[in-house]
Formats: sequence, structure tokens, C-alpha cells
Amino acid sequence: RLYSAEELSAIRRRAKEYLPARLGYWADILNGKISSSASGSACSGKPFDYGRGFIKNNRTNWGSCSAKRNINLNMHLVELPEELSDFVIIHELCHLVYRNHGKEFHKLVNFFCDGREKELSASLRKYSHLLQRIP
Repeated sequence: RLYSAEELSAIRRRAKEYLPARLGYWADILNGKISSSASGSACSGKPFDYGRGFIKNNRTNWGSCSAKRNINLNMHLVELPEELSDFVIIHELCHLVYRNHGKEFHKLVNFFCDGREKELSASLRKYSHLLQRIP
């Protein structure tokens, strides 16, 4: 069943209240972890500072990162368990350092997910049905 207009409005409202703050929170956490553990690497300075954060109603992805360092987050992240929405946010923030899904990118994501990247990614796939409800 598709979302009703009322459901979408409520989800969008919750997402705009919650996700921007969570994005800022994780950017600060990741910058702090890097500055204390990886000086001189590809992640020196504040690599997780982003341009702007946008909340979108996407059908095909949970998030994305633009060449302008903007982070786009799917409003339906608020329907996921917090550890999965946080995983998506961490994943997108890591694209600020590595613009692809190569080995180094996954190593970085895994570092910030306490070695649980594959587990969290598999869990996230179980929620893809939420994206299929978007009209």
C-alpha cells in the first residue's frame, strides 16, 4: 500500500525535525575521531564538514553526497531503527572523503561502524519495502 498524503506529511515533518541535527551530530563525532586517530592521512583536518543537508523523498536511495559536499537524506530514514539511519548518515559522510565505493571507502565506513558495516548494510536492505510505498 502506498503512503497517504497525511502519512507523508507526518514523516516529512519528523524527518525535518530530527535528521539535520543527527547529521550535524555525526559530522562532529567523525571529525573528532579522525583528529585524534588519523592525523596525516587522507582524513586530516575536518573532512566530514559538509555544505548543506537536504531532506528528500527519494524512491531509490537512502542518501547521497553531491560534488558540492551537500548531503541528501531520505526522509524515510526516520522510519528505521536509529542504528540504521545513523549507518546511512555515516556512509554518506564518508563519501566526503572517498567519492566512490572502493576498498578505502568501505574501510572508513567500517571503522566508524565498529566493524559492523556488512551487518548493518544487510539489515538496511530489509527495509527497502518502505521506499516502494512512495507514490
